[in-house]
Amino acid sequence: MAVSAARLNANRRNSKKSTGPVTQAGKDRIRLNAWKHGFRAESDAVGPEEAEAVAARREQWAGAFPTSPDDEYGRWLVEKLLLASVRIDRCQDHQRAQARYEADRAASCWVVDREAEAAALGGRLSSDPDRVVSRLCQSGAGLDWLLARWNGLADRLDDEAGWDDAQRRLCLDLMQTPDEFREADRVMLARLTVDDLRYLVRDHVSGLEALKESTALLDESSRALAEIGLPTAEHSHLRRLRGHESALWRRFRSLEASYKAARARDPDRLDDDPESQDDPIGDLMAYARMVERGEEPEPAPPADLPVALEGPPDPRPDRSARRSSPALAREVDLVLDDESDAVPVPSAPVPSFATAARSGLAEPQVFMNRRARRALKKAKAGRRS
Repeated sequence: MAVSAARLNANRRNSKKSTGPVTQAGKDRIRLNAWKHGFRAESDAVGPEEAEAVAARREQWAGAFPTSPDDEYGRWLVEKLLLASVRIDRCQDHQRAQARYEADRAASCWVVDREAEAAALGGRLSSDPDRVVSRLCQSGAGLDWLLARWNGLADRLDDEAGWDDAQRRLCLDLMQTPDEFREADRVMLARLTVDDLRYLVRDHVSGLEALKESTALLDESSRALAEIGLPTAEHSHLRRLRGHESALWRRFRSLEASYKAARARDPDRLDDDPESQDDPIGDLMAYARMVERGEEPEPAPPADLPVALEGPPDPRPDRSARRSSPALAREVDLVLDDESDAVPVPSAPVPSFATAARSGLAEPQVFMNRRARRALKKAKAGRRS
């Protein structure tokens, strides 16, 4: 569809009237319009309180994260790291304040809050009756909500009028009837007499009252723990704050690792700063540069291992013969009786299996047990047949 010239000119005039902020200061103020708590790790919007805290943290951590004037990337990492650290502190302060607020509210508004939670949970009864009834049975307020519904059905039976379709559906929801049996049970409820329905209601009411008596002590314990700041069920807002803190810690560690890696790539800092030599990332980068230059450091020998003394190897005993010959024994005795330092010459070592195979000697005898000999005999018989 073609746009007329008049309409196009009007659109151009209107676009000049609402262009938003033009200056950088105005754009920064606009970014804070949707700023609530500022705990999002990836958010770059900085509130006025955070700006002052970041400036103070920059002076405190100047020695821990030094940067050179020409290192734009390093200074950018340090700014993001300082902002993440300030947000971690603010998030922890908010968590402590929220925990104190919940403890004070548990001491003053425990019953009201539990009733509100039970009413909100009971509103989903028709959509998921099995799960909702199970959750309501876990607290005293939830049991009171269920008892109120059953008592309402009992009051309807006092008029001798029975139940309508809506009340039958409520009864089936309270009994946690599955969808597969709901239609058959609805027909059965319609056929029951008023006395049978009263007996059904009394049965469920007595069971819920017995369950409430058994869970009364647990409710008192939950309230006592919540009053001292140890709630059994964490509030959604406090749980959200803990999630923000975890995300901020992950961002802080990632920025710190990036900063160390960037400083390790600077060879001048590695030579001048002795503390960087203990950094594993710096050592790895230094080793990589030495490998590129063709230099490989020699590993230092361990000091704890004993050093072997140089000398002639020990004579290898002759195990080819089972018993030594008497002539050789007499020769050794004659040499030992002599006062000279002569040492008997050992016999030649027995050749190994590989040496015997290479030299063409016969294969040494292999000792086999009865099962192996029997298997070898069967194999030879099979080859002959």
